[in-house]
Amino acid sequence: MTRRHTKGRLVDLDIARVITIIWMIFGHVLYETLDKQAFSPIAIKRWYYFRGFTSVIFLVLSGLSFSIATQKTWQAYRPWLSTQTKRRCRRFVYFLLIGYLLQFDPVTLPGGRTPNTDALNRLLAFNILHTIGLSLLLLQLMTRFCRSYRQLSVLIVILSCAIVGFAPHVNSDIHLPAFLRSMLSKSTHTIFPLFPTAAYLFIGAVLGDIIIANDLNRLRRLRLALIAITTFVIGYAMRYLGWWCYDPNIPSSAMPAYVIEHLGGALLFLFGISAVSRMIGTYSRSTWIRSISQESLSAYVFHLVLLYTPFGMLGPISAIARQVSVENRSLGLGGSLIIASVICAATLGFTLLWRQVFHASHHLRRRIWFAWFAYIVASSIMSR
Repeated sequence: MTRRHTKGRLVDLDIARVITIIWMIFGHVLYETLDKQAFSPIAIKRWYYFRGFTSVIFLVLSGLSFSIATQKTWQAYRPWLSTQTKRRCRRFVYFLLIGYLLQFDPVTLPGGRTPNTDALNRLLAFNILHTIGLSLLLLQLMTRFCRSYRQLSVLIVILSCAIVGFAPHVNSDIHLPAFLRSMLSKSTHTIFPLFPTAAYLFIGAVLGDIIIANDLNRLRRLRLALIAITTFVIGYAMRYLGWWCYDPNIPSSAMPAYVIEHLGGALLFLFGISAVSRMIGTYSRSTWIRSISQESLSAYVFHLVLLYTPFGMLGPISAIARQVSVENRSLGLGGSLIIASVICAATLGFTLLWRQVFHASHHLRRRIWFAWFAYIVASSIMSR
């Protein structure tokens, strides 16, 4: 990674985040619309494999951003009740709240109908926003007990190793309350549990310490890139040979070999973005990249709304698919790519508009966020 800044931001992180957003949108749309039976199982398996890196990259980038922002004003974030700490914690809680709102199902409401256990489990399940929000809250809590960010980095490394090491055991058939199980381990509805997903974010926070503390000349960048390649190769070899894979009933994403492999792949992607951006050198003047990167949460929510809510596009897509495909709600590769491009363009356009209109008024933005979600929830209830 390089240390080229634009108004206090690392340009490479903005570029990586925007590319990952586009990668995520295409992955979700293709998953929902593509006729997978038209492709060989090996091709589908490889596609799932590369698609799995998007969440890991997002988590590493979240840790990097936390690290860079914290080290700039280390003393301001240490007191419990400082203005910066309260503002930051509110934002992290905001991640958790939006995550639960996105999973809300009217079936879980009391009265009128008996609450559905499966719907309640979906509501309690941890998605990527829950993991990011709670992991960042844990990092902020640890900041209070460390005198320097270097001490925090050492503590984070120890905690990350513990999370990765215990992840297979936590994800085995141990008896935990439903709420804790949905938070800590992978289940039917929980795709991003804290064990081991939080480790990616924590390692990103350590990587931020390395970037800030060192002037990354070409030799040091090559060393870090070599470490990323080595990590990926070791993780891939371990998974291929079956080392550190434990019980086959345990989800593969909870295995240490899987974590090491995907962490190395994510780091390799980030260093690749850094190398390309250094050669091109014109992205630092692209304000739209910085705007979308700063509004990555909005982009995530926008694309989910366009896909999965009662106002989304999957209903019309299903109707079209039934006319052109023998498979219900399935399209060919060309049709799926066209739909993905449209949703991607709409998401990025809405995100830029959101940034442009509400950038100066955070209180107004919060009111509109909650009014929007209330409207979605009310429409979902009325539609049942």
